[in-house]
Amino acid sequence: MLAALQVLSQAMSGVPGARVHALDFRDGVLQLQVRAGDAQSLDRINQSLRAAGWQAQLLSGGADGDSYEGSIQLRGGS
Repeated sequence: MLAALQVLSQAMSGVPGARVHALDFRDGVLQLQVRAGDAQSLDRINQSLRAAGWQAQLLSGGADGDSYEGSIQLRGGS
């Protein structure tokens, strides 16, 4: 889990204002609820995780007031 959190921290540092709203870790899979300014920011986080060699999938996303919230599933990695 520590490695997943490290890569997540790096991915989110490239998206100002992005925040983890909730997370759950089970059976080697990190499930995240991430809040960001727009849909493109959520996608940038997802792409950054994938570029780092992790299996990341943006499962859902939508407007939540003046921001966007999305669900990202992160597993395995280098």
